[in-house]
Amino acid sequence: MKKALLLSFLLLNLITKSQRPTRPDTLWSFSIGYDIMMNPLLEDKFIYCGAGKGKMFCLEAETGKMKWEFQGTDGRKSGIYHGIKANAASVFYNNGKNMFYCLNKETGKMNWQFPARFDDDIVTNIILTDKSVIFSGVDTNVYALDQINGKVNWSWSNGTFVSPISGNEKSIFFFTKDSLFVCLDAKTGKENCKIQLNSLPSLSRIYAYENNAAFINREGKLEGVDLTKRKQTWLVDPCSKPKGEYFDRRTLFGNNEQAFVLTGEGIKTFDIKNGKLLWSYPGNFDWWLEPFFFGNKLYIYVRMENKLIALDLKTGKELMKKGISGKSYTRVSVNEKMIFLGIEGKFFAIKNEF
Repeated sequence: MKKALLLSFLLLNLITKSQRPTRPDTLWSFSIGYDIMMNPLLEDKFIYCGAGKGKMFCLEAETGKMKWEFQGTDGRKSGIYHGIKANAASVFYNNGKNMFYCLNKETGKMNWQFPARFDDDIVTNIILTDKSVIFSGVDTNVYALDQINGKVNWSWSNGTFVSPISGNEKSIFFFTKDSLFVCLDAKTGKENCKIQLNSLPSLSRIYAYENNAAFINREGKLEGVDLTKRKQTWLVDPCSKPKGEYFDRRTLFGNNEQAFVLTGEGIKTFDIKNGKLLWSYPGNFDWWLEPFFFGNKLYIYVRMENKLIALDLKTGKELMKKGISGKSYTRVSVNEKMIFLGIEGKFFAIKNEF
């Protein structure tokens, strides 16, 4: 009897986490084996996601079946953290250290690579135009590379640190370490405007919409810039408490005229034109866990509380709340049927029941 119990105990402990039953609303899961730190990209019918050991994966969104995987050629063995975009033919991302990649979207084979310096702690944004892929590194440069061959179409630098870029296929926005707000023509790299700021910006990105922009300064306050008048126009503090240390970094995201600030106190949503508070939702939000906008809803994972929530974009009303077992370090991606997120060493698709 003792031998039978011991054998049962040993067999039970041989079952890995990936083999144990998952939550009832799980549609599929895919075991990667490493922590998933990159925000997944949902494009057409596929999910693109980077993970530990420098690997990039392409999974079928409907089934979770792996279409391809790519191992970076740079020798990086730690995780891929952020920065991924795709067009009809290619997938673009950086390895968080020293290389920018372009992969064939269908096969996962490398089209080209471009050496540039990146930092895991600084989110890299990528902007696509009709011909260029545009990004900034920590080597003081903004690059616009040809999407087909990786050659430099244009670059910009004034010799100081450049923030993560923001913008669209027409205009690129960023600031420099010496408090210079810069707007470039996305096709040519020509300077459309320069604004000398009165305060020091933080490492957070700029968010721009139409003729207005917002950024977080070094004191943790949110500032607005009128791009037509070329001056700062409003200033608000998104927190009631003084800015804390690294764990209390405040991060800015945007959706149309709304500017969202993630803090240790919650999500605060402001009108980008005048800084008016539109709504707030309490919670302890990590600065790197981006919200995902889908229809009229905002989806975000609250790591400190192990829950996934959906909020109404106009009112901030809570529409959905799901408890999550295990820690996630990625942004969620959403379509009409599914919610996708990485939890520790696995990637999950769960029912979108809202």
